Amino acid sequence: MAKPFLQQIAEHFYSLTSQPGATPPLYQYRFIFHNQRAGIFLCHYLEQCANARPLLLPECTTMNSLIRRRLHLSGGEDPNNELLVIHKIYLAYLEVMELGSEERSFEDFYDLGQALLRDFDDIDKHLIEVDSFLENLLNHKELTEDLSTFLSRRQWSAVSKLIYDKDPDWSVLEMVNEVATEETETKTEEEQKKKEEATKKMQKMKKRFLDFWIKLPDIYRRAKSLMKKEGLAYEGMMLREAVRQIEEGELNLTDDGMITVFVGLNAQTPAMYKILDHFRGSDKDKDKNKAIFYWDYFTSPILDSPGLAGSFVRYNTTNYPAPTDEPYHIDFEVPDQAHELHTALISTASAVAQTAAIRKLIEDGWEKIVESPSRPGESAPLYDPHEPLRTAIVLPDESLLLPLLSNMPKGIDKINVTMGYPIKGIPVAAMLSLLLRSGTSSAPANYGP
Repeated sequence: MAKPFLQQIAEHFYSLTSQPGATPPLYQYRFIFHNQRAGIFLCHYLEQCANARPLLLPECTTMNSLIRRRLHLSGGEDPNNELLVIHKIYLAYLEVMELGSEERSFEDFYDLGQALLRDFDDIDKHLIEVDSFLENLLNHKELTEDLSTFLSRRQWSAVSKLIYDKDPDWSVLEMVNEVATEETETKTEEEQKKKEEATKKMQKMKKRFLDFWIKLPDIYRRAKSLMKKEGLAYEGMMLREAVRQIEEGELNLTDDGMITVFVGLNAQTPAMYKILDHFRGSDKDKDKNKAIFYWDYFTSPILDSPGLAGSFVRYNTTNYPAPTDEPYHIDFEVPDQAHELHTALISTASAVAQTAAIRKLIEDGWEKIVESPSRPGESAPLYDPHEPLRTAIVLPDESLLLPLLSNMPKGIDKINVTMGYPIKGIPVAAMLSLLLRSGTSSAPANYGP
């Protein structure tokens, strides 16, 4: 059976640096992964290689963590960082739209703030010129957004939130839709008056709707200005700032003497590709090993895909090829799954019932579902208690973690679950939430006569 991808990398670099007098030592390498979990696994395999001997581990991080540290930004792993960023967007929104907090509360704005954060993040990750992009978007809205044509109640509610109407006027929606379907003139003076009022209301809403799109570039710039003052940044903003400083010579991510190894990255944004180019250096400096790339593209359907996945694979392997010469070339063992990928679908009555199905698979084995492609006729073990990391359990919902743990068969003390658990799910958090709600909702007692 082929060794895991990260284990092969760990063994190669350990053998490369464990010899007496080997240079550079292991701790002078920096491994960059898509997420922190992969770094934990690499360190685990390095510890296995060391066989309990003392070892100075390399730096294992993500690109976001590295750039956030080099730009001296706060809130890297803070779970409240997104909330703080949305609050800055909220303050910028109030300031640019000339509103007071009593007209639009943060609670009412939060859903819109999340949408704006996603849009701002995509704009920055793709290095888009915000003025020209949002101007084109505004022109599109002016041409296509007719608020008086058959809006559903859900659409009307969404538009009302966008233009800070706290309570959507459903009667106007019904009147406008009724007017839009009329084939004859309004018969009575009262009906004509209602029609005019509805039209005026709709025109006012459309003006406020378009006014939001006109001022959106100012909201974008003001929000980023407020974040910079407090050292806050969302991911796209941070990457764009790093690209700007790199291009202007203010930032050099390769000046610390570390050799950077990129492991298992996949589809990247234009901003990230510019940063990878910075690590790789110019064409004349490619032989200086500023950056080393390893790709875990072994599955034939991905390698041969003519679609988007295949295009990313071809771009990455062409522009950032893995080493072909010593000392960094690794002749990877190709996993069996790369030759023939087997899948199985099992129906369950509910989400929680999936955890019971996992227990049954572990107890009964895998042989009834799929056979090993490398050894036909022999069952491929689903779970090996001596190598628990080889079996990954990917949950669709983090709330299923506790039911999964309670459903594990006896004798299994280690499992590889690719899912964290939110602090809001623990009993202490629920108790604190109840105390806060009871404290804010209770009225002061009246002890008067």
